[in-house]
Amino acid sequence: MESTSWLYVLLTVLSLVTNTDQNVRQKRQLLPDQPRIITENGHLIFQSGLNHNITFRSGSGGVFIDNLDLKFAATQARATTDLINNLQNSLRRNSTRIVNRLSRVEDSVRRIPGLTRSVNNVTSSINNLRTQGQNNQVLVNNRLTQVEARTASIPLVDQLQTQVTSLRNRVVVLENANDNSNPG
Repeated sequence: MESTSWLYVLLTVLSLVTNTDQNVRQKRQLLPDQPRIITENGHLIFQSGLNHNITFRSGSGGVFIDNLDLKFAATQARATTDLINNLQNSLRRNSTRIVNRLSRVEDSVRRIPGLTRSVNNVTSSINNLRTQGQNNQVLVNNRLTQVEARTASIPLVDQLQTQVTSLRNRVVVLENANDNSNPG
């Protein structure tokens, strides 16, 4: 029985030796296009293969970093990008309108000196007409006084008196017309 126990011990030792060789994990050859998960100084590092991306997919839950849902953050970033693009387009359109309006204002400002000269010329012409009107009125009054003086020396005849009255009425009409054409 001793030989069987030695045999049993020998087989057990041999099986342990052969099992130990099989249990030793062989390291795989690391290829550059294979992804890796590495821990280094307490840091968990996801390293993608050469020219490959790291992608996280979630089901009904989410991927959170510091209590921030990355899916929500990405949606907000897209919405913000769209808003910024819309604002930029609106600013471009509005800037074109503003430039056009500014050009029209500049053109109007350039015309102001010419308009000022025109207004001054018209004002001067109006003043000259007023002066001429006043001079004409003085001449008419002088002439009327002369006519009245001459008619006073002539014996008054009804016909002559009627003509003088008619002349006076005409002068009054002319004076009124002159006053209306030259507002004060």
